[in-house]
Amino acid sequence: MLQRDVMDQYLRTLGDIRTYYASTMKHALRFIEEHNIHIMICEIYLEDGSAERLLKALGPRSIQDDLWLILALEDKKEQFVTLALELGANSVLIKPFAAQDLKGQIDKFKIRKENTTADKGVELIKEAEIAQRERRTFDSDKKYKEAVLASPGHFVVQYHCAQYFFTKPDYALAEQCLKKALELKPNFVPALYLYGKLMLARNDLNGADQYLNQAHSISPLHAERAMLISKYYTERGAEMLSRVIEADENHPLARMELGKLLILQKDYVGGLLQLERAGETLDPDSFRDCQTYMALARKLGNIKKE
Repeated sequence: MLQRDVMDQYLRTLGDIRTYYASTMKHALRFIEEHNIHIMICEIYLEDGSAERLLKALGPRSIQDDLWLILALEDKKEQFVTLALELGANSVLIKPFAAQDLKGQIDKFKIRKENTTADKGVELIKEAEIAQRERRTFDSDKKYKEAVLASPGHFVVQYHCAQYFFTKPDYALAEQCLKKALELKPNFVPALYLYGKLMLARNDLNGADQYLNQAHSISPLHAERAMLISKYYTERGAEMLSRVIEADENHPLARMELGKLLILQKDYVGGLLQLERAGETLDPDSFRDCQTYMALARKLGNIKKE
């Protein structure tokens, strides 16, 4: 945990810097809302949440966000650093760190503020974000489309535009931007992840499998993506088992496994039906397993036993 007295000592060496300390995610969100925060130093796990949940609560970050986020990590393993950067951190500090390390990060923020070069695509996206907040849909659409053309070699611009078009949804334009972003930076995890979600939205399961797993192989600790992949495999497993049953409707183990997956998907009636049909020809051990899941389906679905 970051110690307040130690941070006070470090920050005093850097001059007159106004600081706020938040012990919880709730307090951090309040400070960000009430004050013009430029630099936030945050641990990846918080008392009432996490850095991932904090960033989600803050909403999508602007392409030229004034908030410089430094994540303080316990472990310098690559997967932790990759997760931090994917979550939206501008940089990381590995604990324990010295005052000079913190100064180096703050200097990076100052350099970015002083040397930010004007990019036409970035400027157009900033104008588009203002139009979005003011609910001028036609103007925001126009500005994002102009940004795509204005900065074809800027992978961050292409990714931000893809995010916008994905939420419209305009999957064709989103895909065009994602392809360009990944052509410029093939292992850009946020673009790979968004492409996987786009494939899922199109019900292209092979494409979803490719992009979601590619993103997860680079950054395997992303909680939201892990849950999405788990849900995807559950749905795909149910689809595969349904095909097996179409070919062999008396396959008891396939019916039992399908019943289990349907229960996970909260289709308790469908799951119970598959389990009941499977139970007729199962071996004793599998039958006991089947009965356990049947009882679970009845309880969760409030289904009375006939």
